[in-house]
Amino acid sequence: MVHKFLKGYLFVAILFSDFLMFADDNPGTGMEDENGDTNGSVEQAPINGWMIYMMILGICFAFHYFKNRKAQLS
Repeated sequence: MVHKFLKGYLFVAILFSDFLMFADDNPGTGMEDENGDTNGSVEQAPINGWMIYMMILGICFAFHYFKNRKAQLS
């Protein structure tokens, strides 16, 4: 039981650290427009609140998929 909890905890920690590493606080910098300027005129796609809902939906789909797969195998 503890082994499964630690594996799950490690997975969640790595997943959230990945979101934090690649999130951009200033979305207007670092991209070039068609003239090569990096003055922030090109907007990036924001990381917004929908990511949490999509993650929850993905986890629910994974549980549903593996539950049905287990039922088909037995």
